[in-house]
Amino acid sequence: MSRSRDSRISLAGSSPARLAAVALATVLLTALLLLTLAHLSGAAPTPTTPSTTTPTTTEPTPPTTPPPAPKPPLASTGYMLAATETTATLRGGVDPRGTETSYSFQYGIDTAYGSQTPSVAVGAGMQEVKVSQTLSLLAPATTYHYRLVAMSAAGTAFGPDRAFTTKKTPLTIAISAAPNPSLYGARFLVNGTVSGTGAANQWIVLQANPFPYLGGFSALSLPEMTDASGNFSSRSTASSRALSCARRRSTSPRCSAPS
Repeated sequence: MSRSRDSRISLAGSSPARLAAVALATVLLTALLLLTLAHLSGAAPTPTTPSTTTPTTTEPTPPTTPPPAPKPPLASTGYMLAATETTATLRGGVDPRGTETSYSFQYGIDTAYGSQTPSVAVGAGMQEVKVSQTLSLLAPATTYHYRLVAMSAAGTAFGPDRAFTTKKTPLTIAISAAPNPSLYGARFLVNGTVSGTGAANQWIVLQANPFPYLGGFSALSLPEMTDASGNFSSRSTASSRALSCARRRSTSPRCSAPS
């Protein structure tokens, strides 16, 4: 009891410098105690690092390439293969270029055409297809223009224009006499018709070869001209009934005996 009192008395009687030293020591001890407790509890403050957020970049989507547009077909008009008086076979080539394609031929007496063959399918290949069609009911000795046409969903192609001429119809002649039979020395009428290309406005000469048919043919009438339909008529006498043949005197004529 006396010792504690001595300590208090001693502290009370201490100088200000000594009191400051004691206060400092007390603060140091307290700080050391706090650090020791923090270490033992594992709760020592960890220095924080400012967070850095990496921005997310989105790659741009490449544009979608559209499929290539279908190509229109190709058409190549070929030369006429064969022609008669009323028919002709045309030919050509069609390249569908990958799209279902059909073709036909346009034709007429000029480049306006005006007529067309039925359409025919050639498929959807990638190579040229050889094609042909035959025309009929044509006029003899007539020039026609034609071209090949190819059609698909991608478009229509026209081949170049070409032309051909049908053949002439050979001229033929048919004759008849009236009355038949007729009296010797009496006059009778010879009728005839020239048929074929250019039958109109043809000069006709009747010839006779009298019995006994040894002297050959000689003129029986003056030249006559056929009408627009190729018809003609001529009067003669019955002395010429001994005809072996009556014929048209012209380029490569055909003759027939009077009926």
